[in-house]
Amino acid sequence: MRIISIFTFTLLCLFLSCCGVKSQVDKGVITSEQMDVLERFNCEQTVMSYAHSRDDVDWQKNINLFTQDAIILFGDTKLEGHDEIKAALLERGPKRFTRHIIASVSVEKTAEGKLMGTSYAVVYGSDPNTQRPMPLSDKSVEAILTYNDVFEVTEGQCLIVERIVVLDMVRTNE
Repeated sequence: MRIISIFTFTLLCLFLSCCGVKSQVDKGVITSEQMDVLERFNCEQTVMSYAHSRDDVDWQKNINLFTQDAIILFGDTKLEGHDEIKAALLERGPKRFTRHIIASVSVEKTAEGKLMGTSYAVVYGSDPNTQRPMPLSDKSVEAILTYNDVFEVTEGQCLIVERIVVLDMVRTNE
């Protein structure tokens, strides 16, 4: 795989955002290898945007990171489609002040416009009324999660088709 500079990649992203990604591949302006890098980057950004929109309690931005028929599996809970996912998010509400720290993201292409990724998240939380800055302690770590995602890239936008949330570690009230 060829390595491209961050500057070149940034210019490529800016160019493609205004000129249409697929058409530039068809015209030979960018290679399919560069397109793969761009798609993986876009999916990594989707994972990061998920963490930020959850922490910012921006449910509309959060739900827009999923396809209309997306599925989220979390233990015995299965949410299907925007309506169920949004209802679950609204039910949770801003009950906790959280920070989802994404520690690692790995995304690989599986087929044209399809990618799979794994990421790890450490979730910190406190009562929303806790004065800032809140004291950091082992009690502020709520969970360590693994997100196993299936992504779909359409018109340069990477959306989550399926998310399996694995609870690796959880704080207990002991």
